[in-house]
Amino acid sequence: IIDNPYTPQIAFTKLSIMDQEVKVDENSPLTKPLNELDEVVLSYKDKVISFEFAALHYAIPSKNRYAYKLEGFIDKWVFVDANNRAAKFTNLNPGKYVLKVLASNNDGIWSDTERSITIIITPPYWETWWFRIIMFILLLGVIFLFYEIRLNKLVGIERTRSRIARDLHDEVGGTLSSIQYFVRAIEKELKGNSSQGTSKYLDLIMESSADAQEKIKDLIWTVNPE
Repeated sequence: IIDNPYTPQIAFTKLSIMDQEVKVDENSPLTKPLNELDEVVLSYKDKVISFEFAALHYAIPSKNRYAYKLEGFIDKWVFVDANNRAAKFTNLNPGKYVLKVLASNNDGIWSDTERSITIIITPPYWETWWFRIIMFILLLGVIFLFYEIRLNKLVGIERTRSRIARDLHDEVGGTLSSIQYFVRAIEKELKGNSSQGTSKYLDLIMESSADAQEKIKDLIWTVNPE
């Protein structure tokens, strides 16, 4: 009496999403039978997925044993018996995984090679590379817009300063120069013991100072109307 030396082949038999079996269809993840696929693409919305498998060995199949692992999620082999021939996963993060399955015959002789299938979980649109690129471009656009607004504001402030300086130099400066001229004229008359034009010069000084005051008020209002 010797042990059965024949190791079983392994087949994937069923895919379930949210405990509902997925049928072969053009609009489903299975475009052909599961065992004929090397890769299955699922959505991040598929929160609960299950892969069933079987050992193609029929000498006391109830004694067949299985082991599976999901590379990228479970790195250690999980052993199950013939009554629990399924690998069930919940809430897998977007990414690429490889499901590997081993099986033994009725005498506990394990197969030398595992059967594998690649599982790809697609991310939500906000985690995709193209969405991140768009967001990055929008962020750059917002920063550039803020910079332009800030720059235009600074340019406007500089233009206002230049206009105020020009007005101070041309209008207020000219008025103050007139007042200085009238003061000198009064001083000259006083030195010459004459006061005939003093009253006239004082009136001109009052008019010029009032005019300068009005111009300065206008400039202040331009800078800050409040």
